[in-house]
Amino acid sequence: MPEIMESTFSQPIQLEPIPHQVGGHSSMLQLDKSTLCKPLVTREHHFYQKVPDEMKEFTPQYRGAILVAVKEDSDGNLTLIGYPPSCEEKLKQEAYSPGSSGEGGKSDSDSETPAHNTRFRSSQEGVRVRIRQSGTIDIESRNSSEMFHDADPKSQTEGAGHNPWSLLCHKWTLTKMKRNMTESGIFKFILLENITSQFHFPCILDLKMGTRQHGDEEDERKRHRKIDRCETTTSKSLGVRVSGMQVYQSNSGRFMCRNKYYGRSLTVEGFREALYQFLYNGYKLRMDVVEPMIERLEQFHKMLSMQHTFRFYSSSLLLLYDGKERTMEPRQALSKEVKDVGKESKRSLSYDETKDTKSRKRSLVSDVDTEIAAKMSQSLDSMDCSPEQSRNQEHMSNPHTQNKDKVLKAAQKRPPKVDVRMIDFAHTTHKGFRGDRTEHSGPDKGYLFGIESLIKVFQEIRDMHT
Repeated sequence: MPEIMESTFSQPIQLEPIPHQVGGHSSMLQLDKSTLCKPLVTREHHFYQKVPDEMKEFTPQYRGAILVAVKEDSDGNLTLIGYPPSCEEKLKQEAYSPGSSGEGGKSDSDSETPAHNTRFRSSQEGVRVRIRQSGTIDIESRNSSEMFHDADPKSQTEGAGHNPWSLLCHKWTLTKMKRNMTESGIFKFILLENITSQFHFPCILDLKMGTRQHGDEEDERKRHRKIDRCETTTSKSLGVRVSGMQVYQSNSGRFMCRNKYYGRSLTVEGFREALYQFLYNGYKLRMDVVEPMIERLEQFHKMLSMQHTFRFYSSSLLLLYDGKERTMEPRQALSKEVKDVGKESKRSLSYDETKDTKSRKRSLVSDVDTEIAAKMSQSLDSMDCSPEQSRNQEHMSNPHTQNKDKVLKAAQKRPPKVDVRMIDFAHTTHKGFRGDRTEHSGPDKGYLFGIESLIKVFQEIRDMHT
């Protein structure tokens, strides 16, 4: 897997929590729009470095590791600063230098401490998040609109541009790091693909998978706690429970949020209602994403059923789709098609209709300049004012434009993008994994049972509304 390039990350950067974290307990920080970082857990790090090829399309891409230091400004506000791996020796030297207190280079003199007088570049444009000495969260943001609403009346953490759970996790992580500060003040984080970045308004369902959550290596206290939690939730009856959720509401322009405590309270019927809620955008059920989601889950189930000896205890599964519906204007749809055509050297698109008018065969013909495709886009300007007249003129003057309606229809018929990804591998094991003594046989049946339950509920929703 590719390591993060030093050329794109050469200077220290203030790491901000990603806006769309809906579950978990460690803060997910944004390095750039497509890359996030989270605290390095040795077992999870090892898994990402050795993940089987057939599993890669269902896991976030691993992108290396970075160094993170807790910094405290002159007012006592805590932030996290990310450094390239090449800075490790320099950071250690600064931490152990005379005048250092051993807390990430913090000295008695503000002038000697970059943390006190340096304003690091933020990883999110226009956003800065700090934890005050009192424990409250301070958000400095250009965006004053409230995008997230936590449906839990007990929630006391809200921010204009962040899911409340994301901010809560950020507070927990900062506090824990401050408490466990080493002399060097340096922590290691892993870099992963930010899978939410592919969506305009990511609707996310975070699901704790399997009938068993405790890892082989965990102590008795944690084992009993996790066993009890599985026994009293849908983890036992369905092999899956809700760990977090956000759904874009088109009627209000905000995300409706749910957290893990909501998920733990659900019965089997409540779980079904939660999936309905995941599909409801304030106006209607997003039935257009149901079939693609079922297909993706079936592909995932098939892949996982072949992973013998693997156990993904306490792992989660993310289901995602875009809250922004695919309602492209004619020019947008054709422009996208033209862009795709441009990637093919000296080729353009044509469609040959078969006897079955519902079936269209996409064919590529050579020696046609892509400039013709661009002219197709320009011709749509007149369509806005006089569609029929423009269409007739174009068909008569340029035979290539006769296909534009087919192009538009094909673009609009494309199914919406959905995604299914496994995350959180801190308790994962398999044969030969880091010398683990316990070896399991066959695939992870508890996890597979959870996928089957999910597919069944989605199928019920589909059948009921078809």
